[in-house]
Amino acid sequence: MKRYVSGTRKEDDRYYLGPFWIVAECFKDIHRGKFEIIGDQLLCDYNGNYLGEGTSKSAKTHKRAWDKYAKDYNNVDYTYYPRGRVAIYEGTAFIETTRISEALASE
Repeated sequence: MKRYVSGTRKEDDRYYLGPFWIVAECFKDIHRGKFEIIGDQLLCDYNGNYLGEGTSKSAKTHKRAWDKYAKDYNNVDYTYYPRGRVAIYEGTAFIETTRISEALASE
């Protein structure tokens, strides 16, 4: 079963953050809107502090998170698809991504 990142949303002063990947067949498909975003939604508070179980920050890396998705995507390395992270700071969502052109330049 695939999990999808649907964005950061506010629910009773709770927010979501975490790693994600932009999965497409090729670079042109991303520009055409033919892609999916997969990743983890990790519950956090207004300041970006993890809530719930397994709150170790080192356990939330892309490399560790990819283990649950790899079999659905031909067991490629976690660096194969462009990736990013949603972070929360004082209620504001920040989205950091790898450069898509560099990530797919080998096509």
